[in-house]
Amino acid sequence: MTRTKISIADVNRLLQLYDTNANMNVNDQQNRSNLSSILTKIGFYGQRNNVKAVEQAINAVVSRNIYMYQSKAATVIQNHVREWFNQREQQRLIRKEQIQREQEQLQKQRELDIKELRDEFDPQLLDEEGIFDPERYRQQQHQLRAQEIEERKRKQDEDRQARQAQFLDGFHNVEDMNIDILFETDQQEISDYIRTHEKYVYHHLNTDNDVIMLYDIQNEAQFNRIKNIALNRYNKETGTLSYKSYNLSSINQIKPTKQYYRNIASQVDLDKHLDSVYDKEKGNVFKLAVDFGVLIERSDGNNEDQTIKYKYMLPVDASSERRAPLEIWSRDNISMYKQYLRTVVGSMQERTNTDTHEKIVSIFSIMLFIFRYPLAGAAIPSLKQHIKRIKIYYVDCKVNLCFLNAYSFITMPNSKDKRWKDCSRIAEAKRIFSRVNGVEFRDNYQGFYFVRDIDNFINKEQVNVHMYTFEDDPPHYELTQNYLVNGSDKQLNILFINDEINAHTMYISDVEALTGFRYCNICHRQAFTIGDKNLQVQMRNHMKKCQKNEGKIIKKVFIEKFAKPFVPHILSNKTYKYLLANNLTELFKPTRYYITYDIETLEKKVNEKFGDSSQVTATLIPYAIASTINLASDIHSFYYDIRTEYFLDKLLEQVFEEAKQVKKDNKYIDETIPQYFEIPVIGFNSAKFDASILFKNLKSKDWTISKMLQEILGMDRIKKKLSEDKYKEYLVEAAKHKQRWDYLKHYNILDTRVLIEPIDYLIELMFKYNVDMLANISMSQCCNAIKYSMNRPTLDRIDNSKGHSKDNVIPCCLNCNVCKANRDEKQMKLMIQLRKYALFKQLPMTLTRDERYQLLCKGIIGGTSKVMHRYNIAGETRINRFEFDQENKCVYSIDSDYVMTHVVQLDFHSQCPSVMNGEPSMLNPYTNHIIYMPAQLIEKITDQDRCKALIYDQNRFSEDPLVVDKMLLFVAEIKGHIDEKYLNEVINWGSILRNIDITTNKETIGEFMYNYLVNHQLPHDKTERKLTNLVDTNNELMSFNNCYLWLLMDTCHLVIDEIVSVTTFTKHTNFNSFVKEFMNLRQQAKNAKNEGLGQFCKLILNSAFGGDALNSEKYSNTRLLSANKTFIQHMLGGFIHTTELNEDLYAVQVDRENYRCDTYLQVAYFVPDSAKFWNVNFIYNFMNKAYDMSRMHFVQRDTDSLTWAISDNPNRGPDQLFEEVIKDQEFFDRYKDCVFSENGKKQILHIGVEKYGYNCIALSPKNCIINDEIVLKGVILDLNPQINEQTLVDCINKKTITTAINTTLAQRKGTMSRLKLEKNAITGSHTKMIALLNQSCLPFINNIRANSYFIKQ
Repeated sequence: MTRTKISIADVNRLLQLYDTNANMNVNDQQNRSNLSSILTKIGFYGQRNNVKAVEQAINAVVSRNIYMYQSKAATVIQNHVREWFNQREQQRLIRKEQIQREQEQLQKQRELDIKELRDEFDPQLLDEEGIFDPERYRQQQHQLRAQEIEERKRKQDEDRQARQAQFLDGFHNVEDMNIDILFETDQQEISDYIRTHEKYVYHHLNTDNDVIMLYDIQNEAQFNRIKNIALNRYNKETGTLSYKSYNLSSINQIKPTKQYYRNIASQVDLDKHLDSVYDKEKGNVFKLAVDFGVLIERSDGNNEDQTIKYKYMLPVDASSERRAPLEIWSRDNISMYKQYLRTVVGSMQERTNTDTHEKIVSIFSIMLFIFRYPLAGAAIPSLKQHIKRIKIYYVDCKVNLCFLNAYSFITMPNSKDKRWKDCSRIAEAKRIFSRVNGVEFRDNYQGFYFVRDIDNFINKEQVNVHMYTFEDDPPHYELTQNYLVNGSDKQLNILFINDEINAHTMYISDVEALTGFRYCNICHRQAFTIGDKNLQVQMRNHMKKCQKNEGKIIKKVFIEKFAKPFVPHILSNKTYKYLLANNLTELFKPTRYYITYDIETLEKKVNEKFGDSSQVTATLIPYAIASTINLASDIHSFYYDIRTEYFLDKLLEQVFEEAKQVKKDNKYIDETIPQYFEIPVIGFNSAKFDASILFKNLKSKDWTISKMLQEILGMDRIKKKLSEDKYKEYLVEAAKHKQRWDYLKHYNILDTRVLIEPIDYLIELMFKYNVDMLANISMSQCCNAIKYSMNRPTLDRIDNSKGHSKDNVIPCCLNCNVCKANRDEKQMKLMIQLRKYALFKQLPMTLTRDERYQLLCKGIIGGTSKVMHRYNIAGETRINRFEFDQENKCVYSIDSDYVMTHVVQLDFHSQCPSVMNGEPSMLNPYTNHIIYMPAQLIEKITDQDRCKALIYDQNRFSEDPLVVDKMLLFVAEIKGHIDEKYLNEVINWGSILRNIDITTNKETIGEFMYNYLVNHQLPHDKTERKLTNLVDTNNELMSFNNCYLWLLMDTCHLVIDEIVSVTTFTKHTNFNSFVKEFMNLRQQAKNAKNEGLGQFCKLILNSAFGGDALNSEKYSNTRLLSANKTFIQHMLGGFIHTTELNEDLYAVQVDRENYRCDTYLQVAYFVPDSAKFWNVNFIYNFMNKAYDMSRMHFVQRDTDSLTWAISDNPNRGPDQLFEEVIKDQEFFDRYKDCVFSENGKKQILHIGVEKYGYNCIALSPKNCIINDEIVLKGVILDLNPQINEQTLVDCINKKTITTAINTTLAQRKGTMSRLKLEKNAITGSHTKMIALLNQSCLPFINNIRANSYFIKQ
């Protein structure tokens, strides 16, 4: 065979076949050489030039290479699969071991449980028949508990002795602490005194005397004799004045370190004495207090026969007011104190009378009291018992950084390898200060003020702070306050020590070891005893509930399973209920006999500051008490005063003795009649004043406090009106008594007798409606009972003569069975008949479903207070209107050409009773012109077709009584809006009055008001829920009753976007007789000028609505506990507050987890919503149609009043009212009689003119002035004469804020005290609406931001 050379094309093809990446750009010789190398490599030596053979050989090699590559990849995959399988197998084996361990643990726990059960059912606890004997079990548990207590006491004694030895050893070796500032000074108080009394300058009298004369004397010889005796009390050798006891004042609770006494003849002597004392005490840090020795002149008799006497009083007697102390650090402090004492002397000269007969005529001596402080570097005594504890960490620091030093243990925790030194912690505390406050730290920092700084700190650092304190009796640590921030798991536990002079904060590393309690990690309030064997179970159960409720107490409402008729005058009085059931109502009688008492007090000046701007000015000391007993046989009184030892206890003993006879007189002759045996004891002062004073004396071995009740009636409100004539007789009676004690006894007893006649009158007035006034604990309960008692049912008797034969028994419904239970059969029949009658007559009945309760409770909204135009001055202010620009999506405030001439305030007469009464009014376009009240709740409807059928029912306009009778009332949950083309019809008076969340930031309330709040350091950037006027539902679900919703749809163009539910009710007008009767009685009292009866009728009408709204959900429980039980209550989650009543009795306020709703809550919803309907209906269906609204604008609204600014005839006065702005005289004449009352009469569903004038400045709700009559919520105007019309004008024009000082009587530290409280009175803050620079306030509109509200020129 001839061998031929392979062509170059085949060479290249073979090369490409073997290696697709072969380079074909080389020369032909190189390609042939490459092919030869490949053939040599693959071992092909024969047929070198046979193209087909070479191709087969190359393909064979390439195929083998591909196979080897694939085999290698398969091996890798197989290895991965094997590794995954091995890993899964290992996990299975580990899980198997875990399950085995868990099963072993479960088995152990099961064995322990079995053992506990066996222990619990000890054979020794079984009786002879093998049955468990509870008595043996109790005895065994008692013995075991006694043994545990004894063993615990033994261990505690051993631990206490060991800790005491350790403490004493550490106490003697404790290093000095360098603390420069130990006490808060009174420098500010002294500076304030100098500033306010600088006008008083001592005027030297032209007399040659060796004392400081303040006043000319009348008997010089006698004065000199007493003066010499007083001056001789000074011992020149010792330089002081000795005394046996030191009077502990409220300022100095410890005996002074040293005192310096000296006679003085001038203010120069006073200065020298201060300099001398400073030189002697130089080098010591001390507090200096001072008092003067004074000579007093007493004048007795009249001008014709006058007796002059003199006496002296030494400083240590502390009869004159102790002067403010001051810390002395340098000569500058002494100079300030000199100026202060000169001012004091000058003020004493201006005010020298001690009473009507005595006056201070001279100052003869001065006593300086020195209270030395520990030297710098010495340990603070109150901290030494804490700093040696292992779980409390103290940082020695010279500046006031203790709180931030404690926090450094969180940011720089100690570890086994690293323990930070104090200097490092102080440096970290300074860095934290700069980070939190945004400024560099300075050494003059006054310290961390919790009230002011804690919110900013926890928000910036996102840390929860838990504050613990130490109590001495018994010694223990307890949690007092939690400062929590949402979403943070970082916890800081601190110990706060306050010895009333110095306060200090330290870090706690282990709360359990320190307190002996374990606190819940969620709510941080509930505590569990560490040694409790049920600790884990209790914590687990609590934390499940706590985690579900996010650490909050979620209250659960208990609702009746079956609707019951709401008849409080029957069901709330067990006596009347029994008599009615037995047809014995003629035997019913009220509680007619009771006890009254009154306490007279003196004020002891204290002047103790607490908080930033509050002060205790005086404590009240009782010095006389009188009581009157109203019995069936007679009325008699008794009296005790401070001249009798333990006079309050003496009176209480006699009261308890007299109460026995009161009980007998109130008792029914037939003892089978259930009745109340509580004795009414009535005090006439407000704020539970008398009862607060007596609490300390109510703890006795002879009696105990079993329950705290509320006040019976607001008698102080009635007293002013009913006893005015009686008090005029006091002036005549005073002249009949020779001694003041006799006169005091006379009028103290008279105070307790003067109201017996009015109380008896009220008792008989309420008994007319089968209401026992003194059996109820509040006026609201009495009024509510009267309201429902006028729906008198007529009960049919049932024949009980036949037995239980087949033809005389019927199946009993579940409700009847529940009513029967094991109760009295006649009372059961009464309940069943009441329910039947209520169902037949559509009378009120209680709720039966929780969801319906929540719907009504959430929707109860009180009266609205709002301001829309703040500055209204006749002849200056222009009538303003609001306008929505649909094209630019913005709102304008526009001044018209009309200038206002006057303001008019309208009053809705008895607004709540009016909408309850069921009288027709032609102004009401719905349901035959009648506002109905709800009776029984029928159902909650969610079907959309049924909901729409009720809401859009055209029968709402019907005047046919038969059609209206078939209609139901409803409450609809909806979301809606008003079309933009109709916004200008409602924007000037928002028709939707509802609560919304308002965030006081610039985006929400606008730039003008936000900058005002920031510049005046008023609260801002906070979310508050407020009641305001809206033009839509703010994109929220809101509920409305049927009349209100219909009005919004028909008149205000509300478009409903979403319907969630409609809840239906039957309806009634059964309150008509109640409202009409008391409205007529009120008008009769007004005509007869019986102001007291008129006020009482008004109180009855207004309180009747409040009784329906009484809801125990918002109430807390108050328990009377001993000191030990009070401490335990502090550890529980529901604890709120504690008030000390006496030595071992505390009133502990505790939040409740469960509550009942047994009131007529649907009325509480419908009445305020119907009142809002009546307000909006009056404006849109009367004012808008009768008056030219372009010539008036709305100023402000309070619950039942409206104020308008009007541009009218400038030549007439404000008494022209609305006469010249009527635009439709025919419409006005047609409806005026059903709108405006006649001749000032009080008429239901009518409106009267309350006041009118030229100007009205209304800065914010309940903060306005008309005709110099100021309305200022929360401020006692008589105590603040600086507040007038100009003050409100300056607030607007000059942006000034005015403070006010209120005084009140309240319990403080267990003592009744007079408190002086300073507060911001006029701030100019108004965040319920969007306020603009021209003082107009516009409503919020959904999707329109505050930066789209403008003033249009």
